[in-house]
Amino acid sequence: MKKTLILVLALVLVLGTAAFALDKGEIEVGAKVAPYASVKAQKTKWHQTGWFFIIPIGEWQEDEPNMNFQYYSGVANQRKFTDTNCFIVETNAPVDLVFTGTALQHEVYDDSKMLTTYWVFQSWGVDDLPRFMLPPEQILPKWEIGYFADLNHALLYETPWYSDHETEFVEVPEDALLALLGLFKSGRFYPTAGAVAAAQETSIDREGIYAYQVFGFAGTGGISDQRAGHYTAEITLTVNPQ
Repeated sequence: MKKTLILVLALVLVLGTAAFALDKGEIEVGAKVAPYASVKAQKTKWHQTGWFFIIPIGEWQEDEPNMNFQYYSGVANQRKFTDTNCFIVETNAPVDLVFTGTALQHEVYDDSKMLTTYWVFQSWGVDDLPRFMLPPEQILPKWEIGYFADLNHALLYETPWYSDHETEFVEVPEDALLALLGLFKSGRFYPTAGAVAAAQETSIDREGIYAYQVFGFAGTGGISDQRAGHYTAEITLTVNPQ
């Protein structure tokens, strides 16, 4: 009788253990990541290290971002074009982008400004620098976003392709010459009345890394329209969550 009782107790214990193992507990674990984007201004520069027959050998490197129109003689209607700067945007969510820019302004006198217009394109992508030989995708325009400027001081041309005053291309090395192939897709080059806005807007619809290249036009008006001296301006990219 005693032996039978032990067997029964053992069976009850086994059954109880099995029932306990099947009764699992669960704890929910969660987290929330806020929408976030970073913006970096970047300039690429070609550094030639040698020649292979008639082919230049070198690499593309990152340089200090700037847009330098260099020296103006002070004559009326002197116009210049330059580029090679871009914005690199990395985002984890859809965002809206707004491009704005100020006119070149005298460093001392606020009332003296030059005619200034900017032109922004989305680039093909973003490559790491330095990059051997092949131009990085961030300096190759994919499609036009548009012209923007301080509308009270925008540099405008009479037609998309012609002006009575020749425009000088400055600091336009190999990267910009390649980029011009993309610019021609827009069907025009010079900014005209009605084509320039106070701001240009575009959107990013998913997470990733994107590049936007900015070109610049700047010129003098009449001889007395702007004082002699040093002029500066700012290009701003504002990123807003959707």
